[in-house]
Amino acid sequence: MSFGATLAGAFSIGLSFNVHDPTTAYWIAASYPLTLGAFVLPAGRLGAVFGSKTILLIGGAGFILFSFVNGFCAGNMVGFVVVRALTGVGAALVLPNVVGVIGRTFAPGETGRGISFGMLGFGVSTESTSEFFLSIAILIL
Repeated sequence: MSFGATLAGAFSIGLSFNVHDPTTAYWIAASYPLTLGAFVLPAGRLGAVFGSKTILLIGGAGFILFSFVNGFCAGNMVGFVVVRALTGVGAALVLPNVVGVIGRTFAPGETGRGISFGMLGFGVSTESTSEFFLSIAILIL
């Protein structure tokens, strides 16, 4: 989902928390990409020190856990924003380390390496479109 669409949705989500100030509602949309962007570089370093696979698994588990917990923060705006920010930290742990795992799994020049990096690039660039169609498919079923 694009950040602009998330900003527009932040106002309606903010109303469900009885927040009528747009500057406060921006935190709903900004908390995830803010922490994602801030922790990508340290997460890459953690992967280099402790192993990409370990940090990838920790980040994936954190992302899943905090996404689940975020569903239970219905009445508390601050809790919702904090847990959403922690979800961004989990995603930041995943992003650089999935590249490290792919790079270590396939030797340079191997076909699987090029295909894996190509699919990763395709998935990242078309994420919002695929989420849209996946959401429609889930709603229809």
